[in-house]
Amino acid sequence: MSNQAKLELEGKSYSLPVVTGTEGEKAVDVSTLRAQTGYITLDEGYGNTGACLSKVTFIDGEKGILRYRGIPIEELAEKSTFIETAFLIIYGHLPNHAELRRFSDLLTANQNLHEDMKYHFEGFPSGRTRWRFSRR
Repeated sequence: MSNQAKLELEGKSYSLPVVTGTEGEKAVDVSTLRAQTGYITLDEGYGNTGACLSKVTFIDGEKGILRYRGIPIEELAEKSTFIETAFLIIYGHLPNHAELRRFSDLLTANQNLHEDMKYHFEGFPSGRTRWRFSRR
């Protein structure tokens, strides 16, 4: 299979790269289409549009699929902690016991916020909540 797609517009032929996603899906990279042709694409609802190239996340909203580094979000939610999931996203694999301990200690050692952040938080309302939600 060619790694190029050919597009013809107004009698001219343009070559666009074909890329393969992490799940084996094929895509035509149209990121240079406007610069090459002056044309843009139309994909109402973004049903056929990949938003980015990612080795971290795979999303297929129609099928209800969300994976981080190939692991289904349901599995992470049931079997992994926040710290394990953060490690996975950063380093590409779930941590072993020693890696988890080191990473957790690193997070603890860096948990304090800079003094200037207190001014940021002073901008939020204090005391009672301004928003009221009623149960009906």
